[in-house]
Amino acid sequence: MSVPLAVIGRKFSEPVTGSNRRPIDLSDRVLPRSLDEPSAKRLLDAVERAVREMRIRQRSAPMSTTAPLRLGLILPRSVDTADLDLQSVDFDSADDRSEVLDALRSLEGRFLSG
Repeated sequence: MSVPLAVIGRKFSEPVTGSNRRPIDLSDRVLPRSLDEPSAKRLLDAVERAVREMRIRQRSAPMSTTAPLRLGLILPRSVDTADLDLQSVDFDSADDRSEVLDALRSLEGRFLSG
């Protein structure tokens, strides 16, 4: 079962894609445990790109520009989202990047336990 990672908004979603431009699938990936891992930088950069794309999309939809953006897993019959609002994340801040990684781990944990 494929479990793609996406940034979820009120009306739109944007897949988080890897360097090959394919959606990142958490069913066949192990998340980095530390910000020091090169894979963490690549993953968080991919999330940041998806957030930028969502912000562009939201500008075209009335009343969507302030809607929260959340990390989400696209499951067969539902979407599971993290509590962290990506609108407030500063991707240049190590603390904020750590929060994003923690939110990803939380999503992964719920998926694995479900």
